[in-house]
Order: sequence, then structure tokens, then C-alpha cells
Amino acid sequence: MTLPFGMRLYLMIFLIGMAGMTLGQATYFLTGGAAAGVTENNYAELKLPAAYEGRFIYSNNLGILRFRYNIGASFVQDVWAGHPSVTAGISGVFMKPSGFIKAQTAEDVTYITNKWYLSVDINSVHAAIPVDDSWVYQWGIEPAVVIGRPISKKVLFILSPSYRLNYSPAYASYGEVTSWSGLFLHAGLMYSPGPKRFKP
Repeated sequence: MTLPFGMRLYLMIFLIGMAGMTLGQATYFLTGGAAAGVTENNYAELKLPAAYEGRFIYSNNLGILRFRYNIGASFVQDVWAGHPSVTAGISGVFMKPSGFIKAQTAEDVTYITNKWYLSVDINSVHAAIPVDDSWVYQWGIEPAVVIGRPISKKVLFILSPSYRLNYSPAYASYGEVTSWSGLFLHAGLMYSPGPKRFKP
């Protein structure tokens, strides 16, 4: 389905405007992870390992309290095949290292010395699975916790446990598995470039 030109133009302007307004708040995540399978076709089936993933995520402020949006890309090897996917979602940041994520206002500056980053994320995952000479669509939802600790002024080491539920009804024409879920553990780095906007 193709969106009307007006809608595509609106979305492009909206996304560019959002990125431009919050450019100074950007953070980047580069992680690798593995999953233990929990279910296949809604039946419990423990599988070790069930998937591997390498991913890159761009995150920025929404300007609403401490919420951030996430956009990313990854390559996944799961119960279907090795395939690319894209991620979009939202993060609620509950704790951040002092001075690490740039404050949006002077009142948002962290005065208490804190060494930890903590957020709760929920992301949707959209993938294309190769089958024969074509591709089938896969959709997933992934709630996650992100825990980080600084290793320099601009870089955090992070661990992120998550639970991902994936569906691909169109795969029924090619194989038996049309859904699976797994417990992921990602590890990697979070990078925030540039100076703080406000200082204590």
C-alpha cells in the first residue's frame, strides 16, 4: 500500500523537524545479543539459543517529560532465517548518570551524583524474511529494560534484557513456524556526543 503524496510529505517534514529540534539530545546504541526461545506457535518450547542479533539504534528526546523515541536497524538470525529488520519505539528514562544525557531545561539538570542509567523501552520490530525468491513480513513487539554505567564522559556500557514476541502468518505457506517468542539479552555501548546544554 502506498501512502498519498501529501501524507508522505507530512511524515518527512515531521520526522526531519523532530530530529532537528532535538539534535543536541541524540544518543546512539550499538549492541549484540542472543535469545533463549520460550514459545513456538504459542506452545512452550525452550530452545537455546533461538536467535542472535546485532543492532544499531538512534534515540532522541520527545520533549515530553523524560520520554525518548527510538529508531533502529538490525540483522537477526532466528527460527526463520537470517534477515534484516527495523525497530521503532519509545523509552521512559527513570535514571541517568549525572551530566550524561543533556538536560532539556535548567530544572532538569541532575545535581545528585548518579552512576547508573535506567530506562524501560517498548519497541515494535518489522522484518523481511527471505523465502525462495521472495520475502514475507514479520512483526514483533519487544518490551525491554536498559541498564547502563558510564565508562567515559560520553560512553556507557549497557545491558538490556527483553522479551520479544514475533508473528509471521504469511510464513505458513513456506513452513510450520508462524510465531515465536524469546528472552533476549543485549550488551553493548551507548554514545552521546556533544556538550551538555545546561550545567549544574
